[in-house]
Amino acid sequence: SKLWLPERFARVARYLGDKYQLPTVVVWAGDREETWADFIVTHAGGHAWKAPDTTLPQLAELLRLARICVASDTGPLHLAAAVGTPCVALFGPTLPTVCGPYGDNHRSVQAYYQDGPGRRRADNLAMQAIEADAVMAACDEVLATLSDTQAA
Repeated sequence: SKLWLPERFARVARYLGDKYQLPTVVVWAGDREETWADFIVTHAGGHAWKAPDTTLPQLAELLRLARICVASDTGPLHLAAAVGTPCVALFGPTLPTVCGPYGDNHRSVQAYYQDGPGRRRADNLAMQAIEADAVMAACDEVLATLSDTQAA
């Protein structure tokens, strides 16, 4: 119920590469996520690379070095926020006001809140309703905030 579509992650990676010359590193864990990571890299127009298999400390360091993290409400998102990386957080079955990353350098994107028991949320409709354009706009906001901070 927290899975965003790989083709939308690929579109965001292309956008960040084209507009900001920011490469995307796609992190993953397990066979299913590795398949999705391969898909994202293949469809990101040369702007994404697949991270190697990482330990938790390696993942934390990779996220610390990132300029921005785009992720669903999962462990890597919260780890990125914990190490100080600005985040664009995607929410479907959880509320950003309750589960969102703490701090001013983050933006949360939610098309609508999909409440209810796990079986009702298993269709993943709330996450699928998040459009890539909304995520790209949130990335623009985060990156503009960072640029403003760096200029000051």
